[in-house]
Amino acid sequence: MGALALLTSCSTVPREPAISLASAGQQVSTSAHASIAGLAATVDANAQLLLVENAISNQQVESMDDETNAALFKSSLRLSQLIQLRAQALAGLAAAYRALEDEARYDEPGAVAPAVDALARQATAFASLAGVGPASATMLATEIAKRAAVQGAASAQKARLIAASRQINAANKLITAAIGKEAALYAKVAASLGLDRANFIKALTAAKVLQPEDQDIVLRQFLKDQGLQPAASLPPAAVGYAVPTILGYRAWMASNAGENIYAAQIQALSDLQAQHVAFEAGQPVSLADINTALAQLSGWVTLFDDYRAQSAAEAAARVGEPK
Repeated sequence: MGALALLTSCSTVPREPAISLASAGQQVSTSAHASIAGLAATVDANAQLLLVENAISNQQVESMDDETNAALFKSSLRLSQLIQLRAQALAGLAAAYRALEDEARYDEPGAVAPAVDALARQATAFASLAGVGPASATMLATEIAKRAAVQGAASAQKARLIAASRQINAANKLITAAIGKEAALYAKVAASLGLDRANFIKALTAAKVLQPEDQDIVLRQFLKDQGLQPAASLPPAAVGYAVPTILGYRAWMASNAGENIYAAQIQALSDLQAQHVAFEAGQPVSLADINTALAQLSGWVTLFDDYRAQSAAEAAARVGEPK
């Protein structure tokens, strides 16, 4: 009981700091979760690209003969699996922070423990696939809540809030470490796919699968974006050299934005961890650093989506739709 006594040495319930921490946690986890969609779509599209390129190059779909592409495809699938588990873990993190807020606002003893326990399972699953361990997120909130229930109401609620904070923060750290592993894999895959996208265009052209006007549209749009007026007829050789370069550059820029999305997520989660420590020590909770990290995350997501939207605009132009 010694550790529990330390948690409840003062019966004043830190409701407002807990609400501020929970609100910040929900912002971080939901923003990080929202940033997943574009990355997930790109990873899935790139995996499909590798399969199609292999089929065109080898005239078969049963196997992927090229060792480099095979390894890249395997890494892409693993990355996709990590992204799915990260989405679940971040959703669990948001739910745990909502439960923490409910506990602080309404003194609901049964609200926080199930959400924290579920979060521990989700964080551990994500971390396990990412190769992070041993797991530090454990399901102790229920037991601590039971022990705290025998005390006075104020002391019990304070104990529950601090215990929940510690458990949520342990899961936060586990998720953050796993995101770091996922980010490293993303950087490796994205760097290879930037070059592979250019090779893909060349393979499609050589196989006479890609319509000449498809490449023409890409180059024309690129020139217009630079404030230049393309000629009525573009030399095929120039188009053939320019388009793979343009698409490769876009893929590189998108991958760079993607890497910064990961970095901003990690920073926001790390800043949140620091506020857990402050809350548990009875110090004020500050949102300044968290808000800065979230603003950076939003900016990188916008840039990433802009590069993805360029391809969508060109696809629309091919069928005469408005861009």
